[in-house]
Amino acid sequence: MIQTLAISIFAARILRFRGGITSVLIEKQPQSWLCRLRYPWYPLTSLLPLFILFLAVIGYYYSAIELRNFVSYTLSLLLRLIILNDLVLRMLMMARRRIAIKKAIAKQELYLKTAAGAEAAADAGGAARPLMMETIVEMSEIDEQTRTLLKLVLFILAQAGIWAIWEPVFPAFGILQDIQFWSYSTVVDDVTKNGPICGGWLRR
Repeated sequence: MIQTLAISIFAARILRFRGGITSVLIEKQPQSWLCRLRYPWYPLTSLLPLFILFLAVIGYYYSAIELRNFVSYTLSLLLRLIILNDLVLRMLMMARRRIAIKKAIAKQELYLKTAAGAEAAADAGGAARPLMMETIVEMSEIDEQTRTLLKLVLFILAQAGIWAIWEPVFPAFGILQDIQFWSYSTVVDDVTKNGPICGGWLRR
């Protein structure tokens, strides 16, 4: 319980909009989805440990422990996917940079070979360096299709991982089948029958 309370306080302080990690995100990436959705996920991150603490206080100690484990597994999965995303982007950028350097060197050598005379060779040397740097800058940028494909793969992995983590909790929602929200009436063979609308019907 002390640990859960400490996590809640730590999350509230480290993720606050002013002076915390989120302030850097707002400054550098204001248009990202993580920044746009900060108002829902910030209170959720801070209050979820308190909810687990509340379950432990009222006696649902085992449920609180299991819920804490599921949350920690989910956070660990998301952090690993974020690290994987950054590593893949870095590897792609370095590979494109190496290709760009080789292409720039090949262009420079071809230009020098085709140049006639010392004056032409000197001019080629002066023009080759900007050409090389321009090519490196262009090739170091990862194209939008690669980023989109990477995001799709990570999204699928996140969905599959979250489903695998929280799958044991899903049977608990079966209690919704016993909750009646309202009733409706139908006429079958000139006979009026009343039927309930329950949580199980909504799930189907």
